[in-house]
Amino acid sequence: MRELVIREAEAGQRLDKFLRKYMRDAGSGFLYKMLRKKSILLNRRKAAGSELLVPGDRLELFLSEETLTRFGAPGAEGRSGTASAARTDGAALPSGRKQPPAVYEDGDVLILNKPAGMLVQPASGAEPALSDLLPGWLLSRGAVSREDLRAVTPAPVNRLDRNTSGLVLCGKTMAGLQYLSQALRTRDLEKRYLALTVPGSVPDGVYRVYALKDRCANRMKLSDRPESGASEMVTGITVLARSPLCQLVLVRLITGRTHQIRAHLAWLGIPVAGDPKYGLRTADAPLTERYRLTRQMLHAWEVRFPSSAEITALQGRTFRAGPPADFRRVMNGEELRWPEEGG
Repeated sequence: MRELVIREAEAGQRLDKFLRKYMRDAGSGFLYKMLRKKSILLNRRKAAGSELLVPGDRLELFLSEETLTRFGAPGAEGRSGTASAARTDGAALPSGRKQPPAVYEDGDVLILNKPAGMLVQPASGAEPALSDLLPGWLLSRGAVSREDLRAVTPAPVNRLDRNTSGLVLCGKTMAGLQYLSQALRTRDLEKRYLALTVPGSVPDGVYRVYALKDRCANRMKLSDRPESGASEMVTGITVLARSPLCQLVLVRLITGRTHQIRAHLAWLGIPVAGDPKYGLRTADAPLTERYRLTRQMLHAWEVRFPSSAEITALQGRTFRAGPPADFRRVMNGEELRWPEEGG
């Protein structure tokens, strides 16, 4: 028999998910059978598997060492003072790529300023993504321990296109991952982007269209009328400054669809400068050639947390990421004004 005491980093997840991590080679059928037979107890009581774990919960596994080993459970010495709760392989240290600048960090949450060119999630045949490297970065500077990583894998919860720069929200613990994921789903977070676009006469306002994904071309097709299978796309747009070659646009994401800003601005006739997928090359050419643009000029600039945020340290907070050098070069060259700090 083994007894496991749930740590802070392991809390907030369902019991069945915890058990699948702890015995990674055991099938769900076996685990639920052990729960029904009371071979696995939670706080000395029969459990269904759907219970949410809290710090200090005690699990009793009335299983032989042979069974535990066969199903991939770590050795009994895995924890100090009790048995190990999950995988023992830990996370590899990052290989040569530095962590992007941190805009904010606490025990549960890390907010990074991602450079253009870095993937957030892995792509086939590509180099390691931020999600691959994050655990190793945190481990290498002592922000998490190997024990923490056996319980929960830190991960980014929002996606940016590879060549879009700016804020990426990452959960370090189960509490951080769950809160950020829920806040994004329920739109409790307000996300704002800065975009440099071709000149145009689009009035400030909130725009609504309907989007269908063309999977073959990996791009969104937009319409002003609902269609079967289409998702609503809602975007707030404010033009902050103009020059003869471009304009600076503040974009507020109200929904969160694939390529939303790039597709929506192009549909409105003001595509993001340097965008190879949705851009208008003839309109974009003077700016692209003058500043030798090699990617879309889109930057995830700001995130605003509500006063009701479940993580107290984030309540009512606003975080911003300064745009990268290529974005600033165009801004300065075109004498475009930066947004007001209170805006």
